Amino acid sequence: KYTLSRAAGEDVGSYTITPAGAAAQGNYAVTYVKGTFTIKAVPFVPGPDPDIKDPDVPKADLNTTDHYAYIIGMPDGLVHPEQNITRGEVATIFFRMLTDESRTANWKTTNSYKDVPATLWCNNAISTLSNAGIIKGYDDGTFRPNAPITRAEFATMAVRFFESKYNGNDKFSDIATSWARQYINAASEAGIIKGYTDGTFRPTQLITRAEAVTIMNRALLRTPDKDHLLADMKVWPDNQVLTKWYYADMQEATNSHDYTMPEDESVTYETWTKMQAVRDWAKFETEWATANASTNPGEVVTPATTSTGTSGS
Repeated sequence: KYTLSRAAGEDVGSYTITPAGAAAQGNYAVTYVKGTFTIKAVPFVPGPDPDIKDPDVPKADLNTTDHYAYIIGMPDGLVHPEQNITRGEVATIFFRMLTDESRTANWKTTNSYKDVPATLWCNNAISTLSNAGIIKGYDDGTFRPNAPITRAEFATMAVRFFESKYNGNDKFSDIATSWARQYINAASEAGIIKGYTDGTFRPTQLITRAEAVTIMNRALLRTPDKDHLLADMKVWPDNQVLTKWYYADMQEATNSHDYTMPEDESVTYETWTKMQAVRDWAKFETEWATANASTNPGEVVTPATTSTGTSGS
């Protein structure tokens, strides 16, 4: 893409170009005089991209202090780390992890989506986060709360809490044509997402519960370590293999606890110090509601769905 600004008969701006046969992109100076464009050989340093956060909506902040459990297991007693998670469930997680100030400032019980009625268990979460500009629906006026969420959609929601900007080349090899390219690059720059070992991000792939909580923990500045948890924590039958890459993150997401951070800056993990009761989210969310209390029993579960979202957030 390129941006040109005219001044005294000459246009100068930034130009992102891939020359024929070249493997990498670069930024170059471009001049325009009397109908002719000239690309200069010297690099041109572009100005910053516009802030990716919507300027006309209230600011929302995440609670990075209290380490509440925000995922609760399914009725079968399992946590299902490798299953998908829905858009409505993700909205509920972000809603739970808002600061009280942000929740109050952005509180809403109505929305414009034709498939999110007031009686839907996650209506208040979707309405509040939509009001905050964190989540958005599709061009057809739907939000699709029961559809599983893609990696691109989740990254987009998460990075809207940050003032992250990035002006360089793509961080991943497969996002050049993605609608979420700008958000994915910014999320990577903010350190809340990572790709695969082959250099891809796989934006249209459905995100798993384990991947979602790992990104969420990074956004919440939580740094669990498998060797610094507590013996009396809740243990899940399907999350007991300590060598799994998601083991500690799933425990972090499902156990409320006190913690300490090390004074030694070279140590990057938190240490759990005391277990706390899991918050009664259904009761908590009802206290915030002015109408239509949640009918979901406080769980973030994955209902059976057949539709998928690929371009909303």
